[in-house]
Parts: sequence; C-alpha cells; structure tokens
Amino acid sequence: MNEVVLSPAAQWPLVVIAVCNLLLFGGLVAFVVIGVKEFQKLRGQVQPIIDRITPIMDRVPPIMDEVKPVVANVNPLINDNVKPILGNVQEITHKVSDIVSDLGQHAHEIAETGEHTVKEITHRVEATGQVVAENVSKPVINIASFAAGLGRAFSVLKNYQKQDDNDHRPHANGNGATSNGDGMKADASSTL
Repeated sequence: MNEVVLSPAAQWPLVVIAVCNLLLFGGLVAFVVIGVKEFQKLRGQVQPIIDRITPIMDRVPPIMDEVKPVVANVNPLINDNVKPILGNVQEITHKVSDIVSDLGQHAHEIAETGEHTVKEITHRVEATGQVVAENVSKPVINIASFAAGLGRAFSVLKNYQKQDDNDHRPHANGNGATSNGDGMKADASSTL
C-alpha cells in the first residue's frame, strides 16, 4: 500500500480545526463544571437549613395537633403564594437538567462534526495529491525527458560537426597527396 503523507500546508488546517474543537470542548466542560459547582454551593447553603429543620420536624406532630385549626385558615394562603413558587423551582430545576443534557449533546455533535471535517479534508488532500501527480508531474517528466533528448541530440550533432571539421582540414595522405578544401581527396584511390 502507498502511504499517504500530508504536506505541512495541508496539516496546518487540520491543526487549526483540532485546536478550535478542543477550545470549544474545553469551554463546554468548563461551563458544566462551573454549573455543577454553583449547584453545589446552592446545595451547601440549603443544607444547614435542612439540618436545622430535621429536629424541628420531629417536634412538629404534637404541635400540628394544636395548630390544625390555625392551619385550616392558612391553607388558602399557601395555595395562593407557595405553590406558584414551588412550581417555579421545579421549572428551573427542569431547565437546568435540560441545559446539562443539551451541553452533552452539543459536545457530542461538535466532536462528530470535527471528525467528519478531518475525514473530508483528508479525502480532499488525497484527491488533490492525485490531481497534482497526474496533471503536474507527468508534463514535468515529459518536458525533462524532451530536454534531455534535445541536449543529447545537440551533443551528437556537435560531435558530428567536430568530426566533419577534422575531415575538411588539408592533410597528407599516406601516398603523399593532400586533400582539397571541400573534403574531397585529390587522389582517386582514397575515395570510397
């Protein structure tokens, strides 16, 4: 198998996407942690009140017997004032629970989007590499081959011209006759 290696120019966008995803995920985690801490602070503030109420609740049954007639008069006030407040508290608790659930879902969606983006970019980089290999490398190789062939042709031509120049110089033949300037031998026996 051919191993695909990403160029540094292709790696930087992946690094930027990964850093952005990490920052977003870190922000979401920080938001959840802060929300949990605030909820614990609220719980810590309410806990002393609950601790004080527990002993009082043990004393309530005898007192309730004495207070029942008074409570009968107070029930309409409780229905009008306390029940809406309790409804609001329940609604707020439900909304906080929904927000925490949504944060988990959003974090999951962000992670999936980041993974999909990385896969898509990797696919595009591979496709770009193939296009470059097919459309850039082949013409460059052809041009280099042509240039090498042309260089070799000039080299052969140059060597041929040097040999031809050496043949045109007047020189003495073995029989003492000299050749003329047009490369023809003066002696008929030396011609081919």
